[in-house]
Amino acid sequence: MKQPVDHAREVALRVLLSVTSAAIPEVPDLAEAVRRFEQVEFEVPAGDETDGFLFQYGHANWFPEPTFVLGITRQLGVGEEGSVEEYVQVQFEYQYHYDAELDQLKSPDSWWFRDGVTSFAVWFDSVLRDPVWDVIRKRVPVAFEVTEEVV
Repeated sequence: MKQPVDHAREVALRVLLSVTSAAIPEVPDLAEAVRRFEQVEFEVPAGDETDGFLFQYGHANWFPEPTFVLGITRQLGVGEEGSVEEYVQVQFEYQYHYDAELDQLKSPDSWWFRDGVTSFAVWFDSVLRDPVWDVIRKRVPVAFEVTEEVV
């Protein structure tokens, strides 16, 4: 049964909790939660790019302290059949203290969409091979959030 888009964050939190109860999940646990979250179908309009994921990271200037964020976002279209009025984005986000080593990393801003030719498994495996994971593996996140935003 397809889920309403307005429940996407709740679904993401339930999926994450089914994998781990840690306030800041380990990367393998987050990866498993993302894989499970991708399997949940949502009520999105038919059409291109109405259900997808974004992997990105970099300096975030909206926190009081310099912060490096790494996020995996699911973007879901909202609207009538064939037309998207807005998108709901549910993001799993690690936050780290910002420093010079992290400043050297350049985000790929990598998108995947359900209607594309690449499978989610292939795309997500490439995400998990990104060099950022080797750098952050030596660090302790200062926070982890699951957020929802309408864009």
